[in-house]
Amino acid sequence: MKAFLCALMSVVGLSACTELQSHSFDRAFAEAVVSNDTRTLFSTCNRTNATRPINGLQPIYYVASHGNEDAIDLLYNSGASLKTRSPEGRSLAYAAAVNGHSATAAKLVKIGGGSSSDLAAGRAQWQRNREQKKAHDAMMIAGMAWIANQMFQDSISNDAKSESDKRLEYFQHLQMDRMNGTTSH
Repeated sequence: MKAFLCALMSVVGLSACTELQSHSFDRAFAEAVVSNDTRTLFSTCNRTNATRPINGLQPIYYVASHGNEDAIDLLYNSGASLKTRSPEGRSLAYAAAVNGHSATAAKLVKIGGGSSSDLAAGRAQWQRNREQKKAHDAMMIAGMAWIANQMFQDSISNDAKSESDKRLEYFQHLQMDRMNGTTSH
């Protein structure tokens, strides 16, 4: 499609083909930002990519949430704003702090990527998330232990049942033999 548009533009005398190509969406850059692939991010970053939203968030917001200080510097130097906010109004410092990157969040506060209250709110939310995860993990372990216990109890009762069934069959077989006047045991 790009090649077609460039050819069309050259026919009508427009020379903006390189500009059109530089403004196209760079999938490799977007994937690198979201997955925190620093090597690809550094090789594909340009002024356009650095300021183009990915899924509603600026690329610098993603790298802040990953705590990737080198990528923050790269994107900032490529034109990204430190004043970037999430759709909920959360700052870069909050994004870093809520994901456990306190040092990165503190640096962002110092350079204008949020306030000390953003940092405190992010840290507090990170702590709550951590406590919830611990509680969730404890519940999962308790649930798995209960299931294992039930399975063990069921296997014991199934073994007992099968022994009981064997005795019942044996006695039924003896009774049938007696009724028929034969004894096989």
